[in-house]
Amino acid sequence: EEGYLREAKAIKDVADAMIQGVKGIPELTLIGNPTFVISFRSDDVDIYHVNDFMKTRDWRFNVLQLPPAMHFCVTMPQTFVPGLVEMFANDLKEGVAYAKTKAGTPAETAAIYGVAGSMEGNQTVREMVFGLFDYLYAV
Repeated sequence: EEGYLREAKAIKDVADAMIQGVKGIPELTLIGNPTFVISFRSDDVDIYHVNDFMKTRDWRFNVLQLPPAMHFCVTMPQTFVPGLVEMFANDLKEGVAYAKTKAGTPAETAAIYGVAGSMEGNQTVREMVFGLFDYLYAV
């Protein structure tokens, strides 16, 4: 129990510091009241361009849509990386600056959550997905 509490506190401390990093960038809006799963969006820049930049710095986020956003989870391995919080905040600031230079251009990132809602007008994709699910759920 003592070890669990120690590790949970370490995760929460890193997550809290990373949350402050997001809050320190005026173009970003934190979503909800996170504990260790942190999600943010932007009304000022294309968040997918931010993600494109962050990939170049070896950060991996899950992208969301409606609204466009990103999220990630702080886990125990992140608590062992010296300077991680500072790297995150600096890279994220640079990612926002990068996104500003890309305004009006398409991002490389594409959100996959909710993609089913985009299949309505694409009969070929619909048939492929239905076929896949038929196969996966066959008795």
